[in-house]
Amino acid sequence: VEEVGIGKPDAAPFASALADLQLTPDDVAMVGNDVRRDIAGARSAHIRAIRVDRGRESATTDVVADLTQLQDRLRA
Repeated sequence: VEEVGIGKPDAAPFASALADLQLTPDDVAMVGNDVRRDIAGARSAHIRAIRVDRGRESATTDVVADLTQLQDRLRA
C-alpha cells in the first residue's frame, strides 16, 4: 500500500499487487472480513471477493463462516 500511496477500498492496491505478481483478476480471490474495505475494494478491481462472516454483518457476496470452508468455496 505504501508503494501505491493509497489504500483499500481503492482499486489501486489490488491492481498493483496483480501487476507485481503478473496475474489477472480471474487468477485470484480476495478473502476478507470487512465489507467496505475488503469486499468493495476487490470488486472495484474486478476480483472475486469471499467474505469471512463471523456473524457481524450480511452482504451479497460469497461467504464462509471460517477459513476451513475456503477451499470448497474457491472450487465453486
